[in-house]
Amino acid sequence: MRAVGRWSLSSFLSGVLTMASVAVAIALVLAMLVLVASPWIDLGGNGRLGIPVALQIDEQALHVGAPSLGPGTAKLTKVTGTLEFTAPSRRSLIAPMLTLVIMLLLASWALQQLRGLFRTLRNGEVFAPENVRHVQRVGWAVILAEPARALITYSAQTFAQSHFIGDGIRFVAKFDLNLGTIVAGLAILVIAEVFRAGTRLDEDQSLTI
Repeated sequence: MRAVGRWSLSSFLSGVLTMASVAVAIALVLAMLVLVASPWIDLGGNGRLGIPVALQIDEQALHVGAPSLGPGTAKLTKVTGTLEFTAPSRRSLIAPMLTLVIMLLLASWALQQLRGLFRTLRNGEVFAPENVRHVQRVGWAVILAEPARALITYSAQTFAQSHFIGDGIRFVAKFDLNLGTIVAGLAILVIAEVFRAGTRLDEDQSLTI
């Protein structure tokens, strides 16, 4: 019964990953088509772009209070959100679409590694040698995706800081690297080493028998 349960769970997760891979592949094809056609797309004044931004709020312009919590002061030190604006030209779509294509490629690669891992688990080959490579690649994908995300966000914030102004707010840019994601990627690499040790023990046991 336990083997059946594990097989069913692996099959379910494998199916979910397959659907996710198909969705990412479709999104990747559409993004590449838009990227190739972006210099000739007529935005017609309705084309809008959205970029992540970070704001500092003028304390004099915006007061924050909490009457239910009693007297005291509160303030917004940093606010993040999305800034939408009319695309200045057709070529302005190239950078965001290229960024999207790169991130989708990385996501597709990571999903393929996970699919390969669950495929071997479904077949009962827990300590197959290729599992070590699959887990390692997933770990590196997580680690590399975080600085890429931080760099993209920082670039967008720098663009907003250079081109936009607002009453009572100031656009700021900060390279905000999530160390928790990096640690998670390192933990996955550690799991890969556990798989490597299990593979060696499995091979030694086979030779002994």
